[in-house]
Amino acid sequence: MSGTLLTPSAIRAEMLKQLISDYLPAAPLAADAKLALLWGRPAGADNPTVTDVKAVELAVGGYQRQIPVWTEPAVDQAAMGVTLAEAAQFGPLTDSNGSGVPMTHVALLNDTNVLAVWQVDYAVSADRNESVAIPAGSLELDLT
Repeated sequence: MSGTLLTPSAIRAEMLKQLISDYLPAAPLAADAKLALLWGRPAGADNPTVTDVKAVELAVGGYQRQIPVWTEPAVDQAAMGVTLAEAAQFGPLTDSNGSGVPMTHVALLNDTNVLAVWQVDYAVSADRNESVAIPAGSLELDLT
């Protein structure tokens, strides 16, 4: 008899992956979710709205939200999460002042929901014709 024997933790991991794949159309990994650069923390504390995020979103020439590329879901005990797999590149920013203000936060959102907001380790600004990159591995998202 051939085949693969799964341990209880491997079975649980496979079950979680299946549950997450069934849930993905509404989850943060949905194709319409994009990363946005913010110059401040959005209002709304731990539950900001899309309007809250747009109020502090960078609004300069050359800027547009970016579609993130995530790692495959990783299962660790009771948690499942993903990490930004590829750098997200914003720009080049074409306004004469570049970004104009330092960026302090990154948000993941679609047209109707804010799915996550992260504070960056240090504020970042860009000069004219420069780009801003969010490095691979710098954003983690808990899916449980």
